[in-house]
Amino acid sequence: MNCISKLISVALPCVCMASATTVTFDENYKANNNYFKFDVTESKDGYNINWISLEDRKYNNEEANLIIPGKVNKQAVSLGHNAFAWFKADGLGINLVIEKGVKMPRDSAGLFYFAKSLKQIDFGEVDTRDVMYMGGMFYGCSGLSALDLSNFRTDKVVDMQSMFEKCSNLKAINLANWNTHLVENMREMYRDCGQLESLNLNHFDTQNVRDMRKMFQGCKNMTILHIDKFNTSRLHSLYRMFMGCEKLLKLNLESFDTRNIDEMSDTFFDCKSLGELDLKRFDTTNVSSMSFMFAGCKNLKKIDLSSFDTKNVEFMGGMFISCENLQALDLSHFDLTRLICTSWMFKNCYNLKNENLGDLLLKNVKYKQEMFENCNAMQEKPAN
Repeated sequence: MNCISKLISVALPCVCMASATTVTFDENYKANNNYFKFDVTESKDGYNINWISLEDRKYNNEEANLIIPGKVNKQAVSLGHNAFAWFKADGLGINLVIEKGVKMPRDSAGLFYFAKSLKQIDFGEVDTRDVMYMGGMFYGCSGLSALDLSNFRTDKVVDMQSMFEKCSNLKAINLANWNTHLVENMREMYRDCGQLESLNLNHFDTQNVRDMRKMFQGCKNMTILHIDKFNTSRLHSLYRMFMGCEKLLKLNLESFDTRNIDEMSDTFFDCKSLGELDLKRFDTTNVSSMSFMFAGCKNLKKIDLSSFDTKNVEFMGGMFISCENLQALDLSHFDLTRLICTSWMFKNCYNLKNENLGDLLLKNVKYKQEMFENCNAMQEKPAN
């Protein structure tokens, strides 16, 4: 029947209709089908499916197919903004087909919110031309393992916050052909997509994006992330952007414009596999917090921070904590006059030596406990 098989950058598995009870939305939608209840508004413009709820009963490892056709009796079919948000039943797997011509709402935020019963979706050529809001669209869809959204027209979309957040079993996603030039919010977009192994977003136009905080946080199995062309000139924070990307091997951040960034806390927290980071283009003139910025980056042996301007930084607590293999740091150019906190800054940096650490006497710093705790390779720890 309908299959998802197209992909440019990632090989998606074929998504086909399973052998199970099949329900097709039609003019007899009020009839009992043992699975779905439709709340519909009928008008001269056609059928608008406000929402679809599930029969209130216990499901015993059942599977059902639901087909939403583009037309019913030659009349158009459209969706309400929470149409599938009631697909939350345990013991039920739903294979959904949305056929060509079905119109998605302008506000599609939360359209499939926490629809954990969904196993597969085939969007065909769904009509997304007027969609502006996609925030939380697939939030918590933990039953999905693959999504092909290459037919989505996104040229009017302004919000993609948390779009795929907590899609904990999503392994492959096709976003080819997306136009993101109007998008302003990508905060937490892929947060806790723990099974995603690779993403190629080099075609994303991010010139208008103002928020990318926690964008990839918790993508713990991701090894490849292509964001080589990201325009970050409108961002003010990189807070937790890559936190918990435990298997990420490298990052190309040469395109990052950080002149307006004032928050870099936790940016690379627990990026345990990163072997190197080139941050020579980072402008940190306006940054006030670098707390836990590189915490837990166990595989880093050195970091070139020669471009860092720290005259406005107040917080460096835990900045390098548990960078266990870090051997050398040149902080001799750091301006620490506004610094308030350096607690745990180098804690558990077992192999770090104290050459070129600059003036770390820090007489005016208020919080500096355990700053050099377990820095075993240091011949002489700076007084603090």
